Amino acid sequence: MVKPNHYLRHARDLHGWSQSYVTEQINAPASSYVSRWERGIATPSPFYREKLCLLFNKNAYELGLLPQNAIEDETAPIPADEDTINSCCLSEIMSMPYRRNLFFMGREDALARLCECLDRTKRQNTPYLFAICGLAGVGKTQLAVEYAYRYAQKYQAVLWANTSSFQVLMADFASMAHTLHLFDKDIDAGEQNQGNMVDAVKMWLEQNTEWLLILDNVEDLELLREFLPQVGNGNILFTTRTLATGTLADSFELERMQIDEAALFLLHRAKILSIEENFDSAALVEQQAALKVAQLMDGLPLALDQAGAYIEETLCGVLGFLDLYRKSHVQFLRRRGKCAIDHPESVATTLLLCFEKIQQSNSAAADLLYFCAFVYADSIPETLLSGCASDTFQLNEIISDVLTYSLLSRNPLNKTFKMHRLVQSLLRDMLTNKQKQYWAQKVIYHVSQVFPDHSFMYWSMCQEYLPYVHVCSILAEQYQIQNTEIVRVLYQAGFYLLEQAQYQVAEEYLQQALCIAQRIYPEDEIYISDCFYRLSILFQYTDRDEQAIDYLRKALLIREHLFDVEHPATAECLSEIGFLFFRQKNYEQAQEFCQQALSIWEKTPLPADSMVAAGLNTLAKIYRVQQRYSQAESFLKRTLQLWERSLGEKHPSVALALTDLAHVYQDQKLYKQAEPLLLRALSICEQAFCIRHPRVAASLSDLAALYQLWGMPGNAERFYKQVMELEHLSSTSEIDTHAELIYTSV
Repeated sequence: MVKPNHYLRHARDLHGWSQSYVTEQINAPASSYVSRWERGIATPSPFYREKLCLLFNKNAYELGLLPQNAIEDETAPIPADEDTINSCCLSEIMSMPYRRNLFFMGREDALARLCECLDRTKRQNTPYLFAICGLAGVGKTQLAVEYAYRYAQKYQAVLWANTSSFQVLMADFASMAHTLHLFDKDIDAGEQNQGNMVDAVKMWLEQNTEWLLILDNVEDLELLREFLPQVGNGNILFTTRTLATGTLADSFELERMQIDEAALFLLHRAKILSIEENFDSAALVEQQAALKVAQLMDGLPLALDQAGAYIEETLCGVLGFLDLYRKSHVQFLRRRGKCAIDHPESVATTLLLCFEKIQQSNSAAADLLYFCAFVYADSIPETLLSGCASDTFQLNEIISDVLTYSLLSRNPLNKTFKMHRLVQSLLRDMLTNKQKQYWAQKVIYHVSQVFPDHSFMYWSMCQEYLPYVHVCSILAEQYQIQNTEIVRVLYQAGFYLLEQAQYQVAEEYLQQALCIAQRIYPEDEIYISDCFYRLSILFQYTDRDEQAIDYLRKALLIREHLFDVEHPATAECLSEIGFLFFRQKNYEQAQEFCQQALSIWEKTPLPADSMVAAGLNTLAKIYRVQQRYSQAESFLKRTLQLWERSLGEKHPSVALALTDLAHVYQDQKLYKQAEPLLLRALSICEQAFCIRHPRVAASLSDLAALYQLWGMPGNAERFYKQVMELEHLSSTSEIDTHAELIYTSV
C-alpha cells in the first residue's frame, strides 16, 4: 500500500507554503513533483532531497524523505532516479509494452481529469469505458502510459493491447492470457484457438475487480465489441483519433501542449537541460528559440520529440534547428530520429496516413481539408465552410468523416473549427503551385462572400473575419491573385480598420486594394475612386494633409467623370475637401466646399440624411470657430436629429455631433448644458469602440477639460487619470494638449 508522506505535508503547512511555492524554491519542473512526493507515489532524488532539507531546515528523516525500508537507517541507499516510483506502487499484474517515459511532463490537467473520471463510482458490475481522443501525435498513448504507471497501485492488474488491427489485438489478448496464467506459456499460442484465449481473458475480467485494461490506437469501434467484457468491476481506457465514441464510452479530447510546457519539453528532450532543470536554467537565447520552435510545432508532442531527437543527434542546437526548419521543413517533418522505438513513424507519415484514409473514403472531406489548409487555423467559422457543401446536412456529413481522424476539431458553442498548423503545412506541401493557387482563390472567394459591409451594425462580424482578410492579403500577394473578390475584401476590411483607428493595417489593405484595382479596372472605376477617397481620410487622421488633398482630388476627378458634378458621390469628395481646409484653418474655402456639397445633397430626389448631416456638422465647426454660436447650435441640433434618425442613437457619428454641440455650449460657459452631452458621447464611444480607441480618450479628455473650466478639479483629475492610462495617448496630439493642460492646472 502507498503511504502518504505526512511529514513533508505537515512541514509545508506549518510554513503556509503552497506546492507551487515549494516547486519554485527548489527549481522543480512542475508542482506535480511535490504533489506526488506528498502522496507517496514517488520519492525525490538525492538532488531534490537535499534541496528540500535546506528549504525546510530539516533532515531527510524528519521530512519522511527516506524509503520505508530505510527509516530505521538513514544511511540506506537512495534510488538514483529523479522521480522514483516506489515498488509497492506497481500492480500485482502489470503487462505494459512501454517503459515509463522519463521525459513526460505537464498534462497535469488531463491526468487529473482522467483520474477523476476513472475514480467515479462505478456502475454495479459493469466495466467503465473511457476514451482519450485527439489528433495523431498529440500524446494520447503517452498519457495512457503515464496514467498506468502513476496510478498502478489502484489496480490489481494493468493490461495493455494494441488495436491497430484484428490480428494484432488477438495476439495481444493471447499474450494477456499467458500473463494472467490462464494458459501454459510453453504451449505455442498458434496451436490453440486464439478465440478461446480471448474468451478466457474476458472471463477473468468479468470475475475479478480493480483492473485496468488499456486499448491503444482504436480506429474501428466495432472491432472492440467482441473483446470487451459484458460485466465486471474494472476500467477500460482506450485511445482513438475519432472524436465521436457514441454510447460506447465517455471521452475527452486531448489538446496540444501549452507553449511554455512544449518549450521545456523540447529542451529536456534535446538534452540541453537535464530532467531536473527548469526552463530558467537555459540561456536566454535558447529559451527564446525553444519557444519559437514550440510555436512552429504548434505544441504537438510528436513533432517536438522529433525536433528534440534531431537536435540531440546532430548537436545543431535549437537556433541551428530553427534555421534548418525554415529552409527545409518538409524534409524534417518526414525524418524520424534513429532512437525512435516507441513511435518510429515521422510526423509527416503519421498525419498524412490519416489524410490518405479520408481521401480514399470521401473526396469532399479531403477537399474541405485542403480548403482549411489555407485559412487561419485557430478559429475557422462554420460560415466560411458553408460554401464547401450544398447544404448544412451535407456539410455535417463531410465534417463527420474528418472528425474521425481528428484532423479538425469542432467547437459547437461558438461554431468554429480548429486545424493543427502542421497538418496545414503538410497538406499545402502536397500540392503543386497551380493547385495552391486554385485553393487560394477558393479561400478568397469564400471570404469575400461572408465578409460583411463595413456598416456599424456589422462591426462585430468584421472583427471576427479579420484574421481571414490577413490570410487573403498574403495569398493574393503570394499567388498573384487579382480579381474583384480580393479588392472587395481588402477595401471593406481597410474601411473597417480605419474606423477602429488601426491605421497601419488599414493603410496596407487599402493600398493593396488600390494597387490591384488599378491593374484590373479602367482608370475611372468606382473602386479606384473609393480607395483614393478612403486613403485620403486615413492621411488626414495621420497628419499627412498633402497626400490627403492629392488623393481627394483624384477621387473627385473619377467621380465627376463617372457621374456628374451634381452627383451625391461627388458631393462626398467636396465635403471632405472642405473639412480638410477646415483642419488647415482656411475657413473661407472650407465653407465654400461644404456649402456646395450640402447644396448637392439637399437637391437629390432622395437626400441621404447621413450625408446632409456630415455637411452640416462641418459647417457648424466653422461657425463655432467664427463664434457664430447660434448658427452652430442650430446646425448641430439638426445634425444630431438626422444622424439619430438615419444611423441610430448609439452610432459613433451621433457622439461627434454631441461633442461638437457641447463645445459650442462650453465656449459660452454653459457648462451645465455641455456636461450631459459629453457624458452621453463618452457612453456611445465606450460601447462602440475598444477602450484604447482615440475616440474614447478624446471623450475622456473633453470631460476633463470641461470640469477643469467649470471649477471642478476633482472630477477633472479623475477623467485625466483615465486618459493617461490609455496606451495610445501619445498618438493623438489633440488629446495630449488637453491632458497636458489639465495636468498643469491640477
